[in-house]
Amino acid sequence: MDNKERQNSLISAIAEAESRLIRLDKERHKILAELKSHKAELLILTNSSLDSTKDTPISSDGIISKISSHEEKIATFRSLLRSRGLMTLTPLWRHVEI
Repeated sequence: MDNKERQNSLISAIAEAESRLIRLDKERHKILAELKSHKAELLILTNSSLDSTKDTPISSDGIISKISSHEEKIATFRSLLRSRGLMTLTPLWRHVEI
């Protein structure tokens, strides 16, 4: 194989790999959208079964994540504790003078 044939072969391999990456990226975005939808539906079902949906704010997309406000995260955490009857937590440690 001479130099020109090798160059053409490499150009073809690069184009094929880039095309494959584009297809995989589209599939990744599709799967992420499905995952987001499933998580939102699960969160809605979970919150409705806790009888605490009236005072639990949910973000517009129904998902609590890193970008959710502190108020949304705290409200979700409290609603989960409320459903377990754990709203009055005692500290796991106590300051002891030695």
